[in-house]
Amino acid sequence: MDTQTPARTSEALDRDLLERAGFRPVQVTRAEPVAEAVLALTLDSRQPFAPGAHLEVAVPAPAPAPGAGMAPSPAAGSEAGSPPEAPAAEPLIRHYSLCSDPTGATPWQIAVLRHEDGDGGSEWIHSHVQAGDELFVRAPRASFHFRAALPALFIAGGVGITPLRSMLTFAHGLGLDWRLLYIGRSEASMAFARELEAEFGAEHVEVWATAQRGGRPDLAAAAEEWLAAHPTAVVYTCGPTALMDAVTSGLSALPHRVEREDFDPESAEAASGAGAGTPTTVGPPFTVELADGSEVAVERNESILEAFSRAGIRSLSSCRRGTCGTCETRILCGEADHRDAVLSPEEQAEQSSMMVCVSRAAGERITLDVQR
Repeated sequence: MDTQTPARTSEALDRDLLERAGFRPVQVTRAEPVAEAVLALTLDSRQPFAPGAHLEVAVPAPAPAPGAGMAPSPAAGSEAGSPPEAPAAEPLIRHYSLCSDPTGATPWQIAVLRHEDGDGGSEWIHSHVQAGDELFVRAPRASFHFRAALPALFIAGGVGITPLRSMLTFAHGLGLDWRLLYIGRSEASMAFARELEAEFGAEHVEVWATAQRGGRPDLAAAAEEWLAAHPTAVVYTCGPTALMDAVTSGLSALPHRVEREDFDPESAEAASGAGAGTPTTVGPPFTVELADGSEVAVERNESILEAFSRAGIRSLSSCRRGTCGTCETRILCGEADHRDAVLSPEEQAEQSSMMVCVSRAAGERITLDVQR
């Protein structure tokens, strides 16, 4: 292994911060391209998970531009002229759907689309992660729920195939009626397309490459014929927001339930229903007591997460809009004014945890399971 590339190992990250937040290292046993700009990572775990669940993966945040800020002074006791020890990197938390068999019959697998115009998370994985490396991950979270007793129509767009692949594998194992319509720009850009066709056949899988077939199909028309023969079926869709919106609106006149997976903050809020995921965190000021007894004041125009940052308390976060669940924090005492789109109404009523990027205290004080 190339010891001159520290970013390739979990040592480049703040292990203590991640472990306190429930992350653990898992070895990558295989890294292989499965489509244009899509890298599949097989991980050394066979823990069962709910179909459609995703992993939270920690990667180093991009390094500051050369010359940005002031150079740190050499650490006390270090030799003159020797460079100071590099601090552990601030982690980015990214969400990747598990696309392997949810029963644990096969090792965990995720597929990562390279976003060249993103913030560097997928770029880092594509550039650095190889077989034998470690990734810090947090246990699978089920936010895209599969109704295992009912027939299923799956409509995938591009890399949106990843959560649907685990669902259809599970549905097939149960002997359910199911069908997949998989849409992409070209066959070369569509991960697992040939593999799914070979494994399940044309009876279950239709691959639609728009470059070869003159554009996208009429999604409503493509779905209605199959749904007419399956009146209790549930439709599951994942992919670009425009595709999912077309599915939702095109099938709105039908009685079939449509479930969608969407990590885009604005879309997730709109799909979650009234009252969830408000974009503002403004409210009366309050005090957060930490598990060690210290306190942090939260002003009316800042979030708990922002107050923690101001006080020098490091917390994990990703979307900062209350839609991903990364910053979920346990409540020790008091009640939250929930403003997220992650917790169900029942989970919010339990008052056992909150999303500190958007939610506030319902009163003047709240105690959270956080330490300095």
